[in-house]
Amino acid sequence: MEISNLGRGSVAHFSDGERVHTGLILDTFNEEAWVLFLTSNDTWSYQARKLTDEELSFFGFPKKEKQTFFAPVVRPILDATPGDILFPEHRVKELELEFGPSPLLRNNKYIFRNIKPKMPKRTLFDILSSLIEEQELQCNKQLMSFAVGKLLPRCDILSAIQVLPILIEEFFFRRESKTLGVQLQWSKSGKIFKKYRQDEHRSLEGLAQVTKLNPQDIIAFEEGIQCPSYLEMITICDAMPEIPQGFTIPTSIPFYGEVLMMEVNKQLKKNPRFFEKLSSNIRMKESRFIDLVRGKRPSINEMKRISTFFPGLPPYREMIHGFDWLKF
Repeated sequence: MEISNLGRGSVAHFSDGERVHTGLILDTFNEEAWVLFLTSNDTWSYQARKLTDEELSFFGFPKKEKQTFFAPVVRPILDATPGDILFPEHRVKELELEFGPSPLLRNNKYIFRNIKPKMPKRTLFDILSSLIEEQELQCNKQLMSFAVGKLLPRCDILSAIQVLPILIEEFFFRRESKTLGVQLQWSKSGKIFKKYRQDEHRSLEGLAQVTKLNPQDIIAFEEGIQCPSYLEMITICDAMPEIPQGFTIPTSIPFYGEVLMMEVNKQLKKNPRFFEKLSSNIRMKESRFIDLVRGKRPSINEMKRISTFFPGLPPYREMIHGFDWLKF
């Protein structure tokens, strides 16, 4: 039986430019299809499960020694070529109930959560130092890569979080790059994300429908203005399972002195005498304030007093030459 369109119950073949995947379409909306891919990789999706011999027979496949799994994904209809098999409606409903609800939105008004980025209270080095003896930390090259803010493959991030799940709440939430040096580093991951999204023919609106992320937030991830949280990264990877490992969560944070200088300059544009007011209220000499901007470590009391004027400053870390772009 030849299928003239690509709709609910159709078995179709999806090409990503390198390989072709067979899948059963459960739902379509606009230019997206919710599909159960047939795969031998049971780690493709956390919902993946093995096909029964009966289900394999619906696809015209004999019982195989190699296991075959259903993995729910969302793919552009543009990538699909119709097959010649139509699944019975009652079987489609059963699978829809098992893997549902459909991730495709059914209206033109997108409702997204307004998630504000925030700064961690501690650097990754400080967090790890509180959990692991410093000598052990210094000897562990992988953990030290986290601690010094390197951009690491996603698998390394996931491995660390598996061992230390506290990092999800303490550090890997939505963050803002703030400074140019950090944004340039984060954009390396963002460019990989953007290229893969475009290669997959995924529009911003289509990906937003599936992930429930604001399209403007997706742009911010691509440009390095913000980085996704751990859960947001997992959501994106579920929607695009073969996205390269270079799409990851950065481990770096902006430099305290640089962000402080930026905040002061904003206020000086509004009030040229703001610095006098600031110095008086935080009981700090101008020379000491300049030292902090240039990279000196503030005391706990100094950080508390400054934070009353500028909430949301990053925790202190050492300046990294070539990465932090301070200019005087």
